[in-house]
Amino acid sequence: MKYEIVEIPTKTMAGISIRTTNENMQAVNDIGKLWEEFWNKNIFSFTENKKNNKMYGVYTNYEGDFTKPYDFYACCEVSSEGNNNDEFSVISVPESKYAKFSLRGNYDEAAEKLWNTIWETKLDRKYTYDFEVYHNDGNDPENLLLEIYVAVN
Repeated sequence: MKYEIVEIPTKTMAGISIRTTNENMQAVNDIGKLWEEFWNKNIFSFTENKKNNKMYGVYTNYEGDFTKPYDFYACCEVSSEGNNNDEFSVISVPESKYAKFSLRGNYDEAAEKLWNTIWETKLDRKYTYDFEVYHNDGNDPENLLLEIYVAVN
């Protein structure tokens, strides 16, 4: 699968987070539960100062490579850190160079396929911030755009 190298400016995100690991498929369960909480608590609607209608999954605070523990945030991009719900974590994803992977399809299947491709691709990864962008760009759940940005040197 092809990817492109892009420069992305700093983004401010607000949402909820969990510490997890890819060992024993724990992240699949943890991240799934976090997205469920994101929807059940209507976090998308309650997030103030949203810049767009996209949802983001942010990976950061890696203890090593992708096999080690990291933090995951289910969040929205916001225009400022102020005026957000006190229950939300606010993080800043710094400007950086990223390998951008894109795929249309069902979000769960597309995410799994893209991450498997990323893990098999020889990239000079930074393991600082990586993020998924769920575009919410249609009514067909089998044809939605997902992009994954992986920080590279």
